[in-house]
Amino acid sequence: MGLIRLGGTVHSFGPKRRLSMQSDPRPEQKLIEEMTSVLKADEELRQDVSHELSTHFEDSKAAFLEEGKTENESDALALRAFGEPTQVAEQLADSNRGRMKTRAALRMFLGRILVPLSLLVALWMGVTYAERLDLVRMIDYLGAEEGGEDEDDGYFIKPVSSIPWEKQFLLYGDRTRPTPSSQERAIWEKYPDNKAYYANYLRLLLGDYQKKESEISFADLEKEIRRGEDLDSDNALYNYVLAAVLFKRGAEWKRDEADKNDKEGKWIIKDKALLAAAVTELNKAADKPHYRRYLDEILNQRLDLFPETRRLEDRVAKLAYLAGTVLPELGPIKGLFKAIPHYVESNDLTEAEARQLLDAWQGFVQKAVPDAWSLIDVLVLNAIISNAGEKTVEVYETKGLPDAATQTRLLAKKLGEPVERWKAAQKSQEAKDNLDRLLRQKGGILASMMLPSLGEPITEEMLRPGRQVERVTFEQFYLSHVLLILVGLMIGGWILCKICQKAGNGRSAPLLLLPPWRVALGILGLGILMPMFLYFAYTRWSGLSSYENSFRDFRVFLELALLTVTYLATSAELAAAYIRKRCQTLDLPTPKPANPSWRKLFWWGLGVAWLFCAGTRQLFGHQEAFETFLVFFGIGICLMFCGACVAIFIKGWKARRTHGLYYGTLARSLMPVYACAVIFLGSVCLPWLQKQESVLLRQDTLFASHPQGFTVIEGQLTQRLTTELADALKDAQGR
Repeated sequence: MGLIRLGGTVHSFGPKRRLSMQSDPRPEQKLIEEMTSVLKADEELRQDVSHELSTHFEDSKAAFLEEGKTENESDALALRAFGEPTQVAEQLADSNRGRMKTRAALRMFLGRILVPLSLLVALWMGVTYAERLDLVRMIDYLGAEEGGEDEDDGYFIKPVSSIPWEKQFLLYGDRTRPTPSSQERAIWEKYPDNKAYYANYLRLLLGDYQKKESEISFADLEKEIRRGEDLDSDNALYNYVLAAVLFKRGAEWKRDEADKNDKEGKWIIKDKALLAAAVTELNKAADKPHYRRYLDEILNQRLDLFPETRRLEDRVAKLAYLAGTVLPELGPIKGLFKAIPHYVESNDLTEAEARQLLDAWQGFVQKAVPDAWSLIDVLVLNAIISNAGEKTVEVYETKGLPDAATQTRLLAKKLGEPVERWKAAQKSQEAKDNLDRLLRQKGGILASMMLPSLGEPITEEMLRPGRQVERVTFEQFYLSHVLLILVGLMIGGWILCKICQKAGNGRSAPLLLLPPWRVALGILGLGILMPMFLYFAYTRWSGLSSYENSFRDFRVFLELALLTVTYLATSAELAAAYIRKRCQTLDLPTPKPANPSWRKLFWWGLGVAWLFCAGTRQLFGHQEAFETFLVFFGIGICLMFCGACVAIFIKGWKARRTHGLYYGTLARSLMPVYACAVIFLGSVCLPWLQKQESVLLRQDTLFASHPQGFTVIEGQLTQRLTTELADALKDAQGR
């Protein structure tokens, strides 16, 4: 029911009375067009008033006919009853002037402010989440089996854009330089008295030196090692590194290719002078009080340079940065202590000299334990200890020193117990199966990538925040794509509106219908707000959704796909139903509605998909075949909606000359509805999800940045093993 002001009186009209839009030569139509010409700025209002005046004319004519007047006399009297056309037009203009201004302002807001604003919101969110796509690359880097040392292979991690340049310099050095060590050297050059920066530079220089196509000579490396020794004279790091490099240059391992059992090969001396120089450096290292790489200090400082962890990519950026931490010194030092027993075995040394070299590993382990940063450090120390318990013992026995052999064997066994206990726990098949099952059901992507190799006990409660933060982030990316779909629908509607307007040859432009406020609230509430509210209520509070499970639960993707279809279809259905009814009221040429069976099939199918999505796990458990069918069923529902959108566009294009005004009005009037949906998603839903992401990240302590390893679990494991190793060393010294 609509209301029209005419001469200060409010008149009503019902939906069954229609105004013909066809050109009519009848006098009353010409008179009505003349009187309503003052309302031409608001075509919808003009149609309403024309409809009301036509109704008045028909009522007056019917009354005169009942009085016995002829057809022509009734027409003339009914026309005369209107009064003077100019006066009626003035009354119409006066009585509707305020209403026209209000409607004009509302129409301008919808068409020229709301729709462009929604496009800006969509663009802003699109750019925001396009930048966040770097998260995928960082996760791929973390999941790679082997990391490279250049930009293409993953060594170079793209700096977080919010970090100022000065902080980026402390994180990555001078990125204009060609190699990692030269980039790191730039930091030390800015702070030449900083021992930690120089030690880090030297480690990376050693890594560059070991590359096959390295342009760094041994003389250059030795020069830089000596510089570090002068800067940090109490640090045995430089002497151990130089000794390791000299041992590697002075001898080599050669395998007998014909002997398949020869896994290690024979240790062959190439240059005795270099080996003698290495022994000298080894003795220097033994006399120094500590061995420090300063990794914990440097990484703690650099992790503090990253922005506060508000987004998942902030956390992954830190993990990726830690994953890019190379430890090139471990290999040569491990090789050094592997080669020392062979050196003693191959040379005629005094007992004191032999003991000093064969026991050198003990001093290194004692110095290196406090410096151990990650699990791999502990494992390398354990490899050195294990080698001492085998080859060093063997050499002691060969040299006729059984007491020293026994002591070394017992010490190596004692020191190796912490890691051996951890390895034994790792080998438990039941523990492996339980961890694997827990990670499959409740683990997030990061947890599934980084925790299985540690073998540490994990609980579902520990996994929950990390899993949910990944789900919330995925929802944000998904809804950003829904924004793109809505923008696409608006663009498609604008194109269809222009096509229909052009087909009308300027006779009548498509209308932007303004629904009554109750209808507008119904469309916004039921079509835009309620589907999203019900989705979040279902996923967060019902306990029936996939929100409490890992991404292996197929319903993660099905729920979001069904949300998209429900969100788009509900708002479009409610708005299109009103638009069709309104066009019929205004007597616009309206095409025959679609087969109601298809609409029923769509809505029933959508409802069934939601019901099975909510109840399938509770009713049937994990049934792979049924769940696969349900996924394809949901995809079919999505395709039905997409097909309906395409079909409407094609029908509108084909019928642009017969029903162009209806399709143009439909397209133009749907655009503000989609604009409201975009603004609601972009200004309410996505910010709320971002806030939830930040809260969950604060709750997730499992992957909080930790100076001892890549994860808290690895840090705790490393700390536990180094503590047990240090205690074992103290016990050995006490004896």
